[in-house]
Amino acid sequence: MDLRKHVLRYAVDDVKVVKRLLPRRSEARVGLADFDDAAVVSVEDGLVVSADGPYAFRLVRRSAVVHAATDVLVVGGRPRFVVDTIIAPSEEGALEAAECIGRQARELGLEVLGGNTMVEDDVEEPKVSLTIMGELVAPEPITDEGAEPGDVVVLVGEPIHGGFEERMEKARRLFRAFPEVARRGLVKAAKDVTKGGLVAMAALVCAKSGVGMRLDSVPYSSITRNWDNVLAVVEEDDVEEVLRVCSECGCPVSVVGRVVEEPVLEIAGRELVGEDLMDEIAERLEELSAGE
Repeated sequence: MDLRKHVLRYAVDDVKVVKRLLPRRSEARVGLADFDDAAVVSVEDGLVVSADGPYAFRLVRRSAVVHAATDVLVVGGRPRFVVDTIIAPSEEGALEAAECIGRQARELGLEVLGGNTMVEDDVEEPKVSLTIMGELVAPEPITDEGAEPGDVVVLVGEPIHGGFEERMEKARRLFRAFPEVARRGLVKAAKDVTKGGLVAMAALVCAKSGVGMRLDSVPYSSITRNWDNVLAVVEEDDVEEVLRVCSECGCPVSVVGRVVEEPVLEIAGRELVGEDLMDEIAERLEELSAGE
C-alpha cells in the first residue's frame, strides 16, 4: 500500500467533492465548511425528515433536489437542509453529481450539510440518494388523509418540468407558497403529485380518507406523470385565503374539484377509479398497517 496516497485520499481528497456543495452562507452550527463527518443544526418547532433515491443521473442533472424536497414540503415543513449519498464510476462523475446537487440546493435556498461519496467501477453512471430536512411550520403535521365530503381540492404549483432555470423558478414559487398556506393551518390533507401522477395520488388520499373526489377542471395534461406540485384538500371557507396567499407568493394555484361521499375518483367527467378499486386500495393499505 502507498501510505501517502492512502492518507491523502481519505484525509483530504474528499474535499474536492465537498467544495462543490458549499453554501453561500451556513445556518448550521457545524456544517460542510468545517469538513467534518457530521453537522449540527438548530430546529425550533419540529424536524421533518425524508429520504429518497437513488436517482438516475438524468434527474440528478435537472431537479432531484426538488423531487426529494416535496416530501418535506407536503407534510407542512419548510425544506432547509440536504444530505447526499453519491455513487459514481469515476471521480469526474462524482464531481459532476455534486455540482448538480449543490447548484439546485443553492437555487432553492437549501443548505447541503454533507453526505457520503463512493467511486465504484461496477456502476454505469452516477446516482444520488438524498435526505431532506426541514422545520415543521404547520400547526400540526399534514397527512394524506382527513379529507371530508364538501371539502375543496386545489393544486398548488404547476408541473415542475422544462429546462433547469424554468424548473428552479417553478419550485421556488411552490416552496414560498405552500409552507405559508400550511403555516396558517389551511390544509386538511395533502399529497405531492409524484409517483403515479395525479390519478394515483388522488386515489390514495381518497382511499385513506374513506371518500371520493370529483375533479372537474384539471389544468395540466398527463395525469399519470410526476408533476412535483401539491394536491391539497381545504375547507370551502378557506379557499379564498389559499388563493390569496399563493397569488402573493407568485405561485399558480387551481381549484380543481371537490371531495364527495361516494368512494370513486372522477376526472373531467370520467370515472377513473371505481368503488371496487378504491376498496382494494384501502384493503391493501389496511393489510400493510396490520403487518400482513
